[in-house]
Amino acid sequence: MKFDKGRRQIVVFLVVYLLISAMVFLTSFPYLSFKTLSETAELRLYSLFSIVAASFVFFYTKRMFKHASSFEKTVVTQNDTERREEERREQERINAENRKRKAEAEKKELTEKVAEISSGLDGESPEKYFDQLLINMSKCLDIVQGVAYALRSTDSKYFMAGSYAYYTEQTDRTFEVGEGIPGQVAKDKKILFMDNVPEDYIRVVSGLGNGSPRYLMEVPLVFEDQTWAVLELASFDKKDFNYDYFLTLLNGALGELTSKKVKSL
Repeated sequence: MKFDKGRRQIVVFLVVYLLISAMVFLTSFPYLSFKTLSETAELRLYSLFSIVAASFVFFYTKRMFKHASSFEKTVVTQNDTERREEERREQERINAENRKRKAEAEKKELTEKVAEISSGLDGESPEKYFDQLLINMSKCLDIVQGVAYALRSTDSKYFMAGSYAYYTEQTDRTFEVGEGIPGQVAKDKKILFMDNVPEDYIRVVSGLGNGSPRYLMEVPLVFEDQTWAVLELASFDKKDFNYDYFLTLLNGALGELTSKKVKSL
């Protein structure tokens, strides 16, 4: 550092000056005489003064540099702390921007998925509406099995209105608002995602063999604060996305259409 280099130069200068003064003081002894006593005395006094002055300056400078070095270390420490704090803030800014870009990309992807899910459903008959809806969802969300429960106007109960890859002899299952898992979802009007679903709850039968999905997603279809249907979707993979945003998009695209289809059943 420049500070260390300058300190070395000053110390070397003082040491050399001190040595020269000492040499002058010592070499003045052979020339002592009565005739030149006053001149020699002046030379010796000058040399002695130079030694004392150089010594004083040397130790004062040494002390000064000691304090300066301590101050420099403090400044360096403060600068290092400020640098780390600046790096931390910069990293937080980068992380925030990355999270923002990721969230925007996810919203764009969900918007595209909802557009695919709702595509062509308007022309479906009420009887085939939920079957086709579950098929579209299986393509976009990798659903392996699904059941759609629609609200029945006669008794305000939900009944099985459609299915996908669902094999059971029990087709008359019904429930009320708040009853069981799908009934609670109809009441809360929010997506419910479950993992580690019991093996006997859902079972998929295919040409490749039998399997039990581990994940279950319950999706309410709401319009004008009324849950018109509940979709029960099973998968082998965990679905990790913005459920609230997805539900808002889905109900915005299908809420009113679902209510019309349910009323026509």
